[in-house]
Amino acid sequence: YNAETMVERHRHRYEFNNRYLQQLEETGLRITGRSVDNALVEIVELDNHPWYLACQFHPEKSGAAGQRLLQRWLAWLEQGPCLHP
Repeated sequence: YNAETMVERHRHRYEFNNRYLQQLEETGLRITGRSVDNALVEIVELDNHPWYLACQFHPEKSGAAGQRLLQRWLAWLEQGPCLHP
């Protein structure tokens, strides 16, 4: 998104359990997005995977930025077999 702040549509019943934050970060999970109040993890990525991104929102419903994210992911998939660490 190339932005410090973004607004996304949420519709979920799950939250990241911060009790496991340190343990997950030690294994390579990177927290790359948080709620405005910094209390909730919104986006995570894996350092050792070429394209692992998980989010608590719906990027496909966010307009152009979300569509670009999905288009880049689909283009990556078309390059060949997925890599599994």
